[in-house]
Amino acid sequence: MPKIVAQKQDKKNCISTKLILRTADASNLTLLISRKPFRFFGKNRKRRWKKAKLMDTKRLEKLQKSLAAHPADAFTRYLVALEFVKLNRPEEALAHFHQLHSEHAAYVPTYYQYAQLLESLGRRAEAIAVYREGVGVARQAGDGHAASELQAALDLLE
Repeated sequence: MPKIVAQKQDKKNCISTKLILRTADASNLTLLISRKPFRFFGKNRKRRWKKAKLMDTKRLEKLQKSLAAHPADAFTRYLVALEFVKLNRPEEALAHFHQLHSEHAAYVPTYYQYAQLLESLGRRAEAIAVYREGVGVARQAGDGHAASELQAALDLLE
């Protein structure tokens, strides 16, 4: 059984622990273990969290401006939808995914994220339909990797 001899914390929050282990031949083995504790965002956690949220809304504003300038751009609409998902605004994300799905049916990345959102909202039947359609579109596009991911997600759901 290990025995803790000493434990101390230095100025950089590193915790050093000195252990003594008894080996099979009854001799002692001394270990010095040093580790730094994990802290989410460090000392100013609340301020940094607010700053991160502010950056997310700024990113959304920039993406929406870009979408207004180029409304036919599938990638920008996809990024806007993902940003709404990230900000926990599923109805707005759903509207963008639906529009993306109807206007750009050949855009493969839409299907996985759209179905994931539907699944998280409890709309299982719609999610299954989107996964199935996505598998077909991915195969038509020659994207075997996306087709296999969509099929795997579909298999888990069914």
